[in-house]
Amino acid sequence: MRRPFPSDDQCHALAASLQFTAIRDRVIPDLLGVDEPTQHLRFAQIEHVPKWSRIELAQKLLLHAYTRTSAEHAAPVLTSFGYINWWEGTGSKAHQFLELALDSDPAYRLARFSDHDGRVDHRGRAGT
Repeated sequence: MRRPFPSDDQCHALAASLQFTAIRDRVIPDLLGVDEPTQHLRFAQIEHVPKWSRIELAQKLLLHAYTRTSAEHAAPVLTSFGYINWWEGTGSKAHQFLELALDSDPAYRLARFSDHDGRVDHRGRAGT
């Protein structure tokens, strides 16, 4: 029988893997179900519509992983939540997740860049 969610060890491995830029930059587009470079995602310049059913599953997976992740490793998971919420058009929730990521790790550059440089603003995707 297949487990509905990864084991605790797999969740720890996911959170640890997201600490590495190259892995994180491949996982975030994967969460959205698009095959485009992460820099295109940051500026809402993708050519394909995100796969919403995949995003819904990704949110469940990330929540499961987050509940099993230590605070010092939570910033990438929380930043991923921020991006998902931004793409869904809920910029205020995205901002909250990015603030939580920065609370977890004030030096986490993707969260800082996204939240404070206007890439993920309070209004949602691309400032809409």
